[in-house]
Amino acid sequence: MRQVRLDDAAFMNQRSDALVLKTREYGDADLIVTFFARELGIVNGFAKSARKFRSRFGASLEPLSHVRLTLMGKEGAALPRITQADIIDSFRAIREDLQLLLHVAPLADFMAGMLHEHEPHPRRFDLFLAALRSFEKGAPRELVALAFRVKFLWMTGYAPRTGGCGRCGATFQGSFALFYPTQGTVLCRNCAPEGEAEAVKLGAEAVKLLETVKTRRFDELAVMPVSGEALAGAGRVIDAHVKRHG
Repeated sequence: MRQVRLDDAAFMNQRSDALVLKTREYGDADLIVTFFARELGIVNGFAKSARKFRSRFGASLEPLSHVRLTLMGKEGAALPRITQADIIDSFRAIREDLQLLLHVAPLADFMAGMLHEHEPHPRRFDLFLAALRSFEKGAPRELVALAFRVKFLWMTGYAPRTGGCGRCGATFQGSFALFYPTQGTVLCRNCAPEGEAEAVKLGAEAVKLLETVKTRRFDELAVMPVSGEALAGAGRVIDAHVKRHG
């Protein structure tokens, strides 16, 4: 196995609030940890002896933990050393609820796949943190998961257009709309391409839901009545959009 080597020269400390996304074992007792750090973006760090029984890191490197992270290494280093990780919030309730974890873990993968390493994204960090807190408080899981993905896409400028026709601007009317993943938008009948087989049917309630979750806080969404059909329809649109454009 290739040995991790850190240059002794030109070291600098970097500190940031961070969320642990995943870990992987290295050697006999070490870990390589992927964080989403508020001031640093997606970053990997090397935790020496983190898997030993009396490790000084304790439970601070468990996935989804919110920590105050300290990294030491040369500026721009691919794998700086983790010197400290102080727990701010462990989100233990999420990790210990398998069904809840099955909603949360894909969101971390989705987010990591949409971001470049070492690029700070404070607003998106705060969004993910707010979503974790909502999950922990017992907010509707499917709704929070959908809202997170929509909000995240909206922040990055990749959100699907569902409030009206993406070509002529006609507002949505009727009991359903047709979303075209190839176009990233709802299209009216006059603008829809002929022979397009990938259109996703979107009911009126699902259209309204996709527009609403962009700007509502998670706690506001938690008390909003939403049908399972609307959630499923909106989820299909986001799945198709991310598959095509993500």
